[in-house]
Amino acid sequence: MAERWIPVDLHNQSPAWNNPMPAIHNNSVRKGVVWNSDVLTPPPSPPPSTSSSLPPPLPPPRREGSMNDYLAWFDGACEPVNPGGTASFGVVIKDNAGTVLVKEHGIAGKGRAMSNNLAEYAGVLHILKYLSSRPPGRATIHGDSNLVINQLSGRWRIRKGLYLSIATESKELLAHLRGLGWHIDFCWIPRTQNKECDALSRSDKFQRTPRCHGGPAVIWG
Repeated sequence: MAERWIPVDLHNQSPAWNNPMPAIHNNSVRKGVVWNSDVLTPPPSPPPSTSSSLPPPLPPPRREGSMNDYLAWFDGACEPVNPGGTASFGVVIKDNAGTVLVKEHGIAGKGRAMSNNLAEYAGVLHILKYLSSRPPGRATIHGDSNLVINQLSGRWRIRKGLYLSIATESKELLAHLRGLGWHIDFCWIPRTQNKECDALSRSDKFQRTPRCHGGPAVIWG
C-alpha cells in the first residue's frame, strides 16, 4: 500500500488548513510527540563553558635541597718519581648552576711515604671536607683513578699500601656525611676529561715546596 500524508493538528485535530503546522506522516505520531525532524527539531546544545570550576594546576614541587647539588673533580700526581716523589693534587667543585666554587691545588707531602694513590685520595679528602661545611645535599665526584673510585664506591676493598691511612680517613668521613643526609656518588672518567685537575695537580711550584714533617701536609695554591 502506498504511504499517505494526512494533515493533522496535534492539539484539537482540526483541519490542517486552520493550523499553519505542516503535514506529517501518519506513522510519525506517537503519544502526541512529533518525531519528524522536519517538524520538530531538538533545541541546540548550550555552548561549552569558557570558565572552569577547577583551580589552575599547581607548579611542580621544588625538590628539597636542590640548591645543594654539587659536581666535583679531583686528580693527583706523585712526581718526579712514584712512589717517593712529591704528592700533589688538584680539585674543582661546581654548584648545580655550573658556578665554580672551588679551584685549588695542594701538597700532600714529599718523600718515600708518598705515592700517586695517596695524592689521589688527598684530592678526594679535600672535596669531602668542603662538603662537610655545607648543608646536606647531593654530590657527584669524578676522577680518573680506578682505585679510588671503586674503593669509595664499595666495589673494591681498601688494602695495605702507602695510601691506607688517608683512604681510611676518606671512607670514614664519607660515611659520616651520608649519615647526615648527604647523597654522594663517585664516577670514573678518562684522563682526557680530567685535564683541568690534572694540570692543577702538576703545578711546577709544588716541586719547590719543602716537606712538612710530622705527617702529610696540605699547602693550598
